[in-house]
Amino acid sequence: MKIIILSFFILFSLPANAHRTDMDILATEAGKVAALSKIGGETGRNINKEKGIKILDTALILSFEIKNKEYREVALALIANEYAGLGETDKAINITESISDVYIFVTNFGKIANKLVSSNPTLAENLLDEAIIKAKKEADKEDLPALLAELSGKYTRLKKVETARQLLKEANEQVNQLNDIHLDDKLSLYAEIAANMVAAGLKEEAFKLFDKAFELSSQLKDPFEKVAILTMLGGELAEKGQPEKALNMLEEALKICPTIENINLRNDVTSEIARNYSQSKNFAKAKEIAIKIEDGYFSSDALITTAKNHMKLKQLEEASNILEIVKDKISSISDVEKKAVIMAKTAAELAELGRKDEAEKMLSEALKIIS
Repeated sequence: MKIIILSFFILFSLPANAHRTDMDILATEAGKVAALSKIGGETGRNINKEKGIKILDTALILSFEIKNKEYREVALALIANEYAGLGETDKAINITESISDVYIFVTNFGKIANKLVSSNPTLAENLLDEAIIKAKKEADKEDLPALLAELSGKYTRLKKVETARQLLKEANEQVNQLNDIHLDDKLSLYAEIAANMVAAGLKEEAFKLFDKAFELSSQLKDPFEKVAILTMLGGELAEKGQPEKALNMLEEALKICPTIENINLRNDVTSEIARNYSQSKNFAKAKEIAIKIEDGYFSSDALITTAKNHMKLKQLEEASNILEIVKDKISSISDVEKKAVIMAKTAAELAELGRKDEAEKMLSEALKIIS
């Protein structure tokens, strides 16, 4: 299922509710392009739009040198999404229309539409309508529930609540008809559907579905699968105003985490746990967990999210202190693509704090090491 395959696609674009999994695009031949797209987007948003677009233009040219089609299309989607974020909507749409993978095409149209909710709601709705038609016509049956659930959230933002609710009803019905789906995949789908139900005003149904997913998670035997689902549920519940339930799930996930044998998966999901603790406003725990992660990339990623959540509450000094820790950790990241991405994400938060000179310098350094 694409919902658990396109991990770095998820990493760049979703909140702390999604767990990453097997394919890290930064570790592939598309890594440089993925990093460039992030640098370009953050440069355009925070420093200079035209400079950002030039970096994205370079990334686009390089993307056509990626031989593996799946990696190439993930990279193209990332580039298109960054163009859209800089107001280059036509270019973003054209790039996305060149993508043959139905799942990537549909989710990217949803992301572009999401950026147009205020500025061009008519175009946003047209893109969503086109995405729904394509999904229902061409998507694999295992992927369709996730696509319908994700797009429902975009319709909710457009205040097309009845459309969103109908999509969620369809998504839930289809999940229950997938007899051969693996349990952790099914629970991921339940979590996504439930989260969007909350947004669409179906809170009672949503929390019943969250509870169902939590109960079923006890049947998972693989430690990583169990931790990932509990972490995902905790993140969703934290976002949806249920911090107490969220923290219970995150505590359970944290207890199981040391039993995950694969160190990369363990670091990855531990990073996600820390991110979701910060989403639950338990910043001290989030920081404690994040700092202890041995992998500099996963540690920094969790710390950046924690700083971002501090900023949402106007806790600027706390956010600034955490970013200083990240700046110290960057040197420990040996992979240049991962280092460049963390630098770009850190720069974005520095700019948000008004430290634009530092942000510009860091983005320039990130571009230098990746070029």
